[in-house]
Amino acid sequence: MVDPAARRRGVDLDALGTIIRIEFVEGERQENIDRLSEIWSAAIVKADNPETTLTVGTDAKYSSQCDVFNSDFEVLASAVSTKVTLRGIELARGKHLMLHAAGVALSDGRVIAFVAPSGGGKTTLASHLGKQFGYVSDETVLIDRDLRVFPYRKPLSVIEDPEKKWRKTQVSPDELNLLALPRTPLRLAAIVLFERDADHGDSPELGNVALPEAIEDLSGQISYFGDLPDSACMLADVVHKTGGVRTLRYSEADSVASVLDQIIAEQHPDTDWSDVSSTVTEHRADDTYTRRDGVVAVNTAGSIVTMSDGTVRVLSGLAPVIWDVIADGARLEEIERALVEEFGAPEGMDAREVTQQAVDTLMAEGLISFNSSTFVQIEPAL
Repeated sequence: MVDPAARRRGVDLDALGTIIRIEFVEGERQENIDRLSEIWSAAIVKADNPETTLTVGTDAKYSSQCDVFNSDFEVLASAVSTKVTLRGIELARGKHLMLHAAGVALSDGRVIAFVAPSGGGKTTLASHLGKQFGYVSDETVLIDRDLRVFPYRKPLSVIEDPEKKWRKTQVSPDELNLLALPRTPLRLAAIVLFERDADHGDSPELGNVALPEAIEDLSGQISYFGDLPDSACMLADVVHKTGGVRTLRYSEADSVASVLDQIIAEQHPDTDWSDVSSTVTEHRADDTYTRRDGVVAVNTAGSIVTMSDGTVRVLSGLAPVIWDVIADGARLEEIERALVEEFGAPEGMDAREVTQQAVDTLMAEGLISFNSSTFVQIEPAL
């Protein structure tokens, strides 16, 4: 813990709805204090009670007292950006959707989240679009259940030397002339999965993603997605309310602004869904199959999308019928009968055997359980 007497000066930052205080240790050069404050100028707020504090410095004499230390200021600035991001994400864990996305806000507060993995071009896209629309973030767009967006106006991490991609310079949004946010509440209006393709051509190309695939694709770009108690259902609801997930391919970031109106206006025709998650059943009949406790599941577009043990699966074919019939528990013969009614008897195959194989697959994936009437006694090892 840092000795209060060693603290010099601090700034409070709004990071994903959390107030994080950056404090500098005694002896820190004023130019470093001023420069780090300038870098974070777009995220600085006035707060009496920050939720957490990070102590930083470049003086080796105080390194043991620092949460972030490096004698090289540029390296320190990058480390601070990473640490603030991780701390903000950790404190929002299990509460909100946190898309790995660049975000921009229209003048009326509608926000478009452009989702891509690390290295996918979020910072470049944000630095271009942010000159025409309000800069929300180049890293993470946090959304609550009412579609409210919490901005994270962090400095942008810019690679200035292509031969040293590991060394990034932190640049303030103000220094890049990115626009301020509109003076109105921010609300998510669209989600876009984007890909930069240098060979694509001059005109950006838009497409749609069906809801099952959208949940599967987005889940890998959401921090701590599995920690949300209703993960897949919450995501399905957000996608439905925003009119479906779009895809975007382009070659140059400065061409993307031309399709923003189209992104906002067009809606995907089929984003309806229902919650078919497993429920805890106190009494389960013997020799029945049931949904395993704790599996979050969404029924949409003829598929079941499940989330369990940190893994998203899209179930199709026989699986959706099985998932439906075992909601309150069902024996194998009941499952077989439901499958034959839905699909007809399998040609040249035994219906019972096909049913058993399908059930066994779902059990192997940890999605369903079997309630056996047979008591098996395990002999102790000698």
